[in-house]
Amino acid sequence: MAGIWSLPPLDVIGDIALKLETFEDFIRFSAVCRSWNQASSLIKHQWSAKSPLPWLLLPENSHENPNCVRKCFNITNNKCYQLNLPQTFGKRCWGSACGWVAMVDRDHNVELFNPITKAQITFPSLEATYKCAKVELLGDDWAKIEDVELKGDYSDYFMHEFLNRLIVIKVSQGDHYEFVIMLLYNEYKSLAFARHGDQTWTSIIVKENV
Repeated sequence: MAGIWSLPPLDVIGDIALKLETFEDFIRFSAVCRSWNQASSLIKHQWSAKSPLPWLLLPENSHENPNCVRKCFNITNNKCYQLNLPQTFGKRCWGSACGWVAMVDRDHNVELFNPITKAQITFPSLEATYKCAKVELLGDDWAKIEDVELKGDYSDYFMHEFLNRLIVIKVSQGDHYEFVIMLLYNEYKSLAFARHGDQTWTSIIVKENV
């Protein structure tokens, strides 16, 4: 019956949601009512699962899956969940961290996607590595040197040969956190990083004697 009890403010509900530790709890919490779902949406960029084992995002064939349903396997309870995730189709998954999946699409755009909250965090296109800032590491000091343009057309083999590894790092910033993505490319000879909001990737040159 309506009016028996009043709902707490959305920020209070959001603080409660941030303390949830599993994917299942977050999904159930957001499905309780409209207010709880709204509060969950407001903090979806901040929440991450604290489960010791990640879910496995199983591959799907988009031609045989018009509803864009992906299966996620929970190792902890040996259950498989079906989620509607059209955001993951047409993209290659390169890894995950803290409940976020790192994906690269056909146009080499990079993003982190949370399959549970549907939140997305964008990063510079990998095509920006054609021209990126070069930073030379000199002991404990960092010095920006110049802009360097990588020669050649990498569009055909970028995803399979040029890009070797993508690493997601979660960095604490006081009362919140942000993600940094590190790239290993060019036969593991080059390293670059970017944060959300950056316009380009910053490459790092490490001297052999450092």
